Amino acid sequence: MAAIQSGISGFWYGKKLPEKTKQKLREVNIGENNPYFGKHHSKEYRQKMTEVMIGEKHWNWKGGTSFEPYPSEFNNVLKRLVRQRDSYTCQLCGIEARAVHHIDYDKSNNVIRNLITLCGKCNTKVNYRREFWIEVFKKLVKEK
Repeated sequence: MAAIQSGISGFWYGKKLPEKTKQKLREVNIGENNPYFGKHHSKEYRQKMTEVMIGEKHWNWKGGTSFEPYPSEFNNVLKRLVRQRDSYTCQLCGIEARAVHHIDYDKSNNVIRNLITLCGKCNTKVNYRREFWIEVFKKLVKEK
């Protein structure tokens, strides 16, 4: 069975990769070693992809829920408490972080155990395969 890798921050089935492995993955894809180094898409291809990646045509479209406002209790005080609890550190990759993420992806559920600190890159990454990430985050919160 092939392992599913989710970026260099390194999660294979919810288990963190060793730092040495993450460093090797980074080095493999730097500069000219990257298989896409020096390659560019045509103007027509970029235009076509733009049309496909907008709104309801986008693979991750959730019915416009991203446009719904956050409730008033999801404020700077609550976010600061979550960041302090997590030591201003991304709970996936371990770098300095500022984004506060809802574990269950429900903007109205602002219970502190449903919130976690992530860096911008990881916060973007976890919007794909949401069911997988909900399980990962639940395990992380239980361990605390």
